[in-house]
Amino acid sequence: MERKHIYSELKFLVQKFEANKYHYLSKNHLEEEVRDATEKATHDKIVELVDKMLELNKKKNTLPTSSKREQIEREIQITNENIDDLVYELYEITDEERKIIEIEKND
Repeated sequence: MERKHIYSELKFLVQKFEANKYHYLSKNHLEEEVRDATEKATHDKIVELVDKMLELNKKKNTLPTSSKREQIEREIQITNENIDDLVYELYEITDEERKIIEIEKND
C-alpha cells in the first residue's frame, strides 16, 4: 500500500477541514476519501505488477530451456502471487475465503 500517498491525502483533507473549507466534512466522507486513495494506490500497484508480468513473459518466451528461463518463471510466479495478494486485499477477502479460492483455482 502506498501509505505515503494516503498520508498526504489525509493531511490535505485535515488542512482543508481546519481552514474551514470543508466545514461539512463528515466521518463518512473522510473514510470514503481514504478508501478511494487506498483503492487507487492498490490499483496502480496491480497495473505495475501486470506490466512486469507481461515483460517477464516476453523475456521467457525468447529463452530456451535454461536456468535463466527457470529464474524468470519463478519471478512470474512471485509476481502473480503479489497480484493475487493485492486483489484479495482490495476486495477484503478473508483467509478462509482465500483458501477456498486457492483450492478452486488449483482444481
